[in-house]
Amino acid sequence: MKILLDTNVLLDVFLERKLFYDSSIRVMTLAELGKIEGWICGTTVTTIYYLIEKALSGGEAETHVKNLLKLFHVAPINLYVLQSAVDSKFQDFEDGILHQSAVSAGLD
Repeated sequence: MKILLDTNVLLDVFLERKLFYDSSIRVMTLAELGKIEGWICGTTVTTIYYLIEKALSGGEAETHVKNLLKLFHVAPINLYVLQSAVDSKFQDFEDGILHQSAVSAGLD
């Protein structure tokens, strides 16, 4: 099964956000163990780096991004994905990009 993880799932783990931490770490562990094929969106990488750098440090942000790139496949962002997201019925543009990126990459 090919799964695209929402940016917030990763932030839950990296920033140890209590409400969803347990569920999010389980999903990341499934990807790490190869039980699922884990994917992230290209925009997730930049968002993660930016937010972790602000919350923790640049060094930690770099470490987390390097680990993400080893663990997950990255669904591309291109003109088609962006236009599809703009034209979609998603109220949140970022969610629209994540969804269209996953569809474009043929994810479950």
